[in-house]
Amino acid sequence: MPYPSIHVKNFARIKEAEVELAPLTLFAGDNNSGKSYLSSLIWVFYQRYLPFRLFEVGYNTDQTDIIPDDTILRWIKKGFREGLHDDVIQVSEKTHNVFQTTINALLNRHKERLVRFVFCRKIDIDHLSLKLTYNPDLQFQMSVRPDTRLFYDENEDQRQIQFTIGRSIWRKSIRNPKDPHLLQKLYCTLLETYFLSCFWGTCKFFPASRTGFLLTYKSVIDKALKRDLGPRLKYENRENRLLTTPQSIFLRSLARSPDRIRRIKSGKSQSLI
Repeated sequence: MPYPSIHVKNFARIKEAEVELAPLTLFAGDNNSGKSYLSSLIWVFYQRYLPFRLFEVGYNTDQTDIIPDDTILRWIKKGFREGLHDDVIQVSEKTHNVFQTTINALLNRHKERLVRFVFCRKIDIDHLSLKLTYNPDLQFQMSVRPDTRLFYDENEDQRQIQFTIGRSIWRKSIRNPKDPHLLQKLYCTLLETYFLSCFWGTCKFFPASRTGFLLTYKSVIDKALKRDLGPRLKYENRENRLLTTPQSIFLRSLARSPDRIRRIKSGKSQSLI
């Protein structure tokens, strides 16, 4: 099965490129040929917070980029109305194409905002799109349950809906089932989950000049990151940071690693960076 691919035009120093995102992808070329630009842009698609930031614009009823799929909309409506548990629908090629078109419309509309988030400054980009892989065996699964968490009003008709696609799971609490825009919001949530399923896995960013980072990261963190970094992974970033977002996250992970190593040795943690 082919891997998803990314297509860019007039992006930084790159006139046009289409790259298949295999588990191991190598770039080779001259200095200042655009390798770091492209690899940094690819990095962002594997970050689990991106779909929420990208697709939340679809919650707005004026968003013309959200293309409806009638079959999926009927399935969501029926499942939510009847409170179905583990209800399943096969992903058709038509649904895949509708979702891919919607995702690319949103990406192209918000490409400048996305690039600013990665590089913390304005970089030209004329086109950004993805070619996603269709899996005929993939299924959407939906579960609807009463949401009885204590911090909600007991008198409200609260529900929790969960979408599962492959290994990607997205949960959403519904406090107002009579919201006239609820169906569109749930549809956008399913879009987010589908996007996540196409980029499953962990993608770590290691700067090309990693030796210098390893020697100076404590000083850099103390003098730069305290000033430059706001809330973790904030999408509405400030311009003109000293470092790109991937570099900042790399340094923050590096700074936390000694504590994590100590916790692992003491048996209090099972993860490392």
